[in-house]
Amino acid sequence: MPVHSPDVDDLILAVHSAALAPDGWGQLGRVLLNVVSAEKGIALRVNSEACPEPWALLLNFDPNAATAYAQHWGQHDIWYQGALQARRFNAGLVSVDSQYVASGELMSSVFFNDYLKPLDIRHMIQVCLSGSELDDILGRRAVLSMYRGVAKDPFSAENVRLLSHLAPHLVVATKNYWTAQSLRLMTNARATALDAVTLAVFAINRSGRLMFSNRLGEEMIHRAAWVRVWKGLLTPIHDVHAVDCFAAGLRRVSSGIGSQFMVTNSRTGAEAQVSMTPIPSDVDLGFLTSTPSSLVWITPIAPRNDVGHDMARLFDLTPAERRVLDKLIAGEDLRQAATLLRISIHTARTQLKSIFRKTGRRSQGQLLILAARIATLASSRS
Repeated sequence: MPVHSPDVDDLILAVHSAALAPDGWGQLGRVLLNVVSAEKGIALRVNSEACPEPWALLLNFDPNAATAYAQHWGQHDIWYQGALQARRFNAGLVSVDSQYVASGELMSSVFFNDYLKPLDIRHMIQVCLSGSELDDILGRRAVLSMYRGVAKDPFSAENVRLLSHLAPHLVVATKNYWTAQSLRLMTNARATALDAVTLAVFAINRSGRLMFSNRLGEEMIHRAAWVRVWKGLLTPIHDVHAVDCFAAGLRRVSSGIGSQFMVTNSRTGAEAQVSMTPIPSDVDLGFLTSTPSSLVWITPIAPRNDVGHDMARLFDLTPAERRVLDKLIAGEDLRQAATLLRISIHTARTQLKSIFRKTGRRSQGQLLILAARIATLASSRS
């Protein structure tokens, strides 16, 4: 199936705006289905390895089938078990079904013949939204899976590349979504609750005057990272390359219209997502002496570090070994990497063994976990 040609920057903005809109993830899910020519999808939050539990996001997916999965079929899901065995539960990792289980094993399984086939599901592409360890915000693993029917083509390498580009943003947006959901459920928001949010949050009045910031927001102001307070007003720092967008967003949100936009630090090249949302009049923020009109969320986005470059330098990888590593980091399996690099699978295996020896890793799963950690360390230095 052909991949639609979306504007990637627009998609990134759509990803982050999903966090604050009540049906944001539903709208985003429908966009992603169209982008990769999928027919249905579902998001899962996984309580334990033995019993996956559906999360409340169904995309053209029969609710009765989701209930049946939760009550019975989850324990027979050989895709899920394959992902566990392959250790493909790293935050931001994109996988296709063939990386979890061989086609013949799937087609002969009870899970396929009695559950997937009646739903016209044969092919899957999946984005891990949280890591293999239980997440502090999500409290469990989370994945987004999209499917194609029995008579359709498998998902392509181009599908994987596009979703891999969006995956870091999807991971951030997922955490933002659950934070926002927690705030929506509060009848009496308190300062301690906002301090527990792992994002910088600011409350402002209609004129843009800062009324409250949580602990991370105060740190951001103190470090002059992204925003400052000037004459009582929350404003971007001089290095931010989107002053007009920020001012326009403040005008819109003071009129009751939320907005989301990206800002860039012209000195460092770092990026952040700014979300402004009106506070409903019936929300009680009792820890403030007067009622603010809006919340401003600022989410720094990890820079697009060249992890392959960092690992090649750290572990003295050859150019050929780095090319194989880059394909694995991008979500390809070893056979796909060999095909794309136009080398034999034997050569690819030899190069992978050399990478294992140099990095002290024993599996592709361990290698990808190492890559994710190095990317995180590089981001934290930015």
